[in-house]
Amino acid sequence: MIIPYAFSFLLGCCSIYWFTSMPNLGMPIITLVVIGLLHWFFRKRATELALIFTMSCCYVLFISSNHLQHVLPKQEESKNLTVIGRIVSLPEQTAHNSHFVFDISMLQNEPVHLRSRLSWYGEAPNLQAGETWRLVVRMKQPRGYANPGGFDYEAWLFLNGIGATGFVTHSLDNKKIAPANFFYCVDHLRAAMLARLKQLFPHETALSVLTALMVGERGLLTVEQWKVLQITGTEHLIAIAGLHVGLIDGFVYCLISFLWRRTRYFMLYVPAQIAASCGGFIAALFYGMLAGFPLQTKRALIMLAAGLIGVLCRRRFLSWQSFSLALLFVLLLNPLDVLSESFWLSFTTVAWMIIVLNRQSNRPRWRRYIRLQWTITLGLFPLTLIFFSQISCLGFFANLIAVSWFALIIMPCCFLGDLLLLTIPAAAKILLSFVLWNIKVLLIFLSCLSHFSDFIWQPVFPTFWVFCLALTGVFFLLTTQKNWIRGVSILCFLPLIFSRAPSPQPGEWWFTLLDVGQGLSTVIQTAHHVLIYDTGPRFGSEQDAAQWVIIPFLNRNGIHYIDRMIVSHGDEDHSGGADTLLKTLRVDSLLTSDIDLFKSIYPAVQLCEENTHWQWDGVDFQLLSPPPGLPYQDNNSSCVLKVQDKRHSVLLTGDIEASLESNLIYREELRLPSEILVVPHHGSKTSSSLTFVSTVHPRYVLYPVGYLNRFHFPHPSVVARYRSILSTQFDTATDGAITFKIDPNREKMAFRLYRLADRHIWRSE
Repeated sequence: MIIPYAFSFLLGCCSIYWFTSMPNLGMPIITLVVIGLLHWFFRKRATELALIFTMSCCYVLFISSNHLQHVLPKQEESKNLTVIGRIVSLPEQTAHNSHFVFDISMLQNEPVHLRSRLSWYGEAPNLQAGETWRLVVRMKQPRGYANPGGFDYEAWLFLNGIGATGFVTHSLDNKKIAPANFFYCVDHLRAAMLARLKQLFPHETALSVLTALMVGERGLLTVEQWKVLQITGTEHLIAIAGLHVGLIDGFVYCLISFLWRRTRYFMLYVPAQIAASCGGFIAALFYGMLAGFPLQTKRALIMLAAGLIGVLCRRRFLSWQSFSLALLFVLLLNPLDVLSESFWLSFTTVAWMIIVLNRQSNRPRWRRYIRLQWTITLGLFPLTLIFFSQISCLGFFANLIAVSWFALIIMPCCFLGDLLLLTIPAAAKILLSFVLWNIKVLLIFLSCLSHFSDFIWQPVFPTFWVFCLALTGVFFLLTTQKNWIRGVSILCFLPLIFSRAPSPQPGEWWFTLLDVGQGLSTVIQTAHHVLIYDTGPRFGSEQDAAQWVIIPFLNRNGIHYIDRMIVSHGDEDHSGGADTLLKTLRVDSLLTSDIDLFKSIYPAVQLCEENTHWQWDGVDFQLLSPPPGLPYQDNNSSCVLKVQDKRHSVLLTGDIEASLESNLIYREELRLPSEILVVPHHGSKTSSSLTFVSTVHPRYVLYPVGYLNRFHFPHPSVVARYRSILSTQFDTATDGAITFKIDPNREKMAFRLYRLADRHIWRSE
């Protein structure tokens, strides 16, 4: 039986989560040899499984070590480098930039093997997968924001073997050296089909979903469309996976089987089952090729291949054998796939499908379908909570309609559209117009459902034991037929339902400086209130720090509304995420120095002014600047906030400069001394004057800066000034999110540096 071996191999691959740094490979190899000798002597199933477990541990560490060896050298960061390499992905091209994966073979005339993810800003040439280019680039080592609840970009880069990220600089030396070869014909076909779709339907809003279904390109999806799909739990429908591959295989199988059985000549030589199985697999393989062979597609194709081999050999593989074979092959191809959310979601979905379909083979199809949707929704509940920090109670009803709509109409037409687009474009346009109409109607239906936001359950992020209990409850609830066991299994959900997120006790308060790159955002929690000071930068026309950092952090901590938000001034690196927060969460009040920026989206916005004062749960908040009546002066109009209890204090200064610092000292000299200081203007040399530093005299100095930011903040002279007064200095680029848990009854403050506390093999120090 292959099943226990596959699961032992899976557990060994999961060991990647246990290591905080890359170990010496000698110890795992010695352990492997010892267990191998034990198995040679005893020949027991336990030693055999232990040997497979150890082998997979060694395998995943070997692959990890190989990835870490092919990383951009530290000394080459932020330099203009001349590189030669090949584009190995389908470029994501928009009106303003292009993104692509670039395999570098020559770095500064030295041979290397380095995979990078590059951006070409501005008007880029028509890039094609497989082309060889000489480029002048500026790169850095893999780096992402490090915040509780946030997306781990470094893990994603590590999973994909990317050792550098950067951008192409404007240079006359940027030239194409060689065109693509035959091995990239599939990517060229995908690019040609994508271009043809854009040409046929240039103004269709539903084109984004159509391109995702036909060629696996999801870059055209808007933020609003993603939001609707996430709220309704239907985002899996536009990620080509086992569902899509299985539908195509089934559609072609039924079509060929129907036609084959009506042709006596063909039936004499090849049975209809074999012909239909081969045709279905070829169609699924072709469709997976157009999607770019993502992880979910590989898993589905391997399972289909196992079934095809069984048909050809006149043997029937059990469902669990096919499942285990697919699991083993996927992990052999890349053991680091265990870092991917889609790996766990896709394999768990298939496992529940096998359980349900094996137990309900005699029931009517409509009852099996409803039962299947219910089982998948409930079965994925623990993983959905871990990955997305919320549960869509609309998912069952939305998928009940949407999946059948996809299966009966949209997917078969998309597959025929792929074929016609390559052969008869005029016929393809007629068929795909019908598909687009169906997609638009489906999106309207899902959009109406998404308005019922009260059906989104956001429980507390579970601890390990609470997660295990919920997983146990789901398993027994869905697999047993005995009502008393089902009743007991429901008790396993009680810790999750009634648990509350950790929060400060009355009088205590928690201060977190988030890692938002080159920008500023802080969250202050008291026993019953939450304040956000600044909202980080905007990353593009539709993305900002609120989506990627602030909201995930709030969800992780069980925070679903904001009592007060302060936007210090109008600069985009401080106000970029405000719009998203105001639209997504309930915000009771908004203070800012730039009222005109928010009047249209939050009419109740108030001007922050000196001497504005309030108290929450025994913690005092006071604005020290700007003075009333002054015109808006950009940086020097920043709202300066002092937060304190009877023992500890924090000073937030926005982007004030030396001139305003002097004025502030003149007006508020006695209130300025603080234990924690978020430095003015990210550590710019135009701020943190000697007088200001000596007046505040902080014990801890925090720099909200981006890794290798173009302004070179914090400036060395500023760092030297704070060092001269023996301040302990942290910055978000090095330390990630910085959290202080402040208790007025204790002299020492407990602090946590997220990048240090949440260490992994793939995370840069």
